[in-house]
Amino acid sequence: MKRLAVVTAGVLALSVLTGCGGGSGTSAATSTTTGPKPHEPYKTEQPGQWDSPGVVVANNAGRKVVLDKSLPVFDPPITDGGVAQSDWPEAGRLLSIKELIGVFPDATKIGFTPDGPTKLVVTPSLQGDSNSENVPDNSITITVDSVGTENSVLAAYDSKRSSDRTLYTDAGGKPQDSRVYYKDGSFRTQRLSIAPGDGGSPTYDIVIGNGRTAMRLTMTYDGFFSLSGDDFGSYKDVLQQQIFPLIFQLLAARM
Repeated sequence: MKRLAVVTAGVLALSVLTGCGGGSGTSAATSTTTGPKPHEPYKTEQPGQWDSPGVVVANNAGRKVVLDKSLPVFDPPITDGGVAQSDWPEAGRLLSIKELIGVFPDATKIGFTPDGPTKLVVTPSLQGDSNSENVPDNSITITVDSVGTENSVLAAYDSKRSSDRTLYTDAGGKPQDSRVYYKDGSFRTQRLSIAPGDGGSPTYDIVIGNGRTAMRLTMTYDGFFSLSGDDFGSYKDVLQQQIFPLIFQLLAARM
């Protein structure tokens, strides 16, 4: 039986892996609902020829979605046609250690650090990681960018996506390298795309919602080079087609 050292906001804790066990790591409490509210289907757009269907590739590491039902399902109030920032979901309650253990069963340690109310940094240490000072630590940063009515959030996303399709498209309508547009609804999100971020690292643009309100998030990562030893392929392939699809589904369950 292996042991998983869990670092939550700088405080060291220990968690023994027995299947999907583990405690949750969250920030301060925030307003929640008792469960998902019934809603009308959100607006979707006709997928483009090159849009990805969002397929989860099988893995041999035991990675899976482990939904932590102790986390809230957010349904922030609408005031004057929008959602006040004080009512935004807290980033520290978007995921839990229990859920992250399901995504990273091969981790030896998981750092879970809320950085204010709108940012969460997750730092999984994996068994094959290098100890070289020149190799960055593994990290995933999730940032809440906006929360509002579903119509307003989707309209803003769709406007930018339409502009990007015009600006960053090769002949025949194929997105330029490192850009991916997923079909609406992929991995239970409402919108999902990948674009180059600062320094060339990919930035995931995500929208989740409940039919009334929606949240737009960005997700970036660093490190994870040890995943290149996976039989599946490069570390980027493992992240994009095995690990991140699980995280997207977990995020989508929060609204």
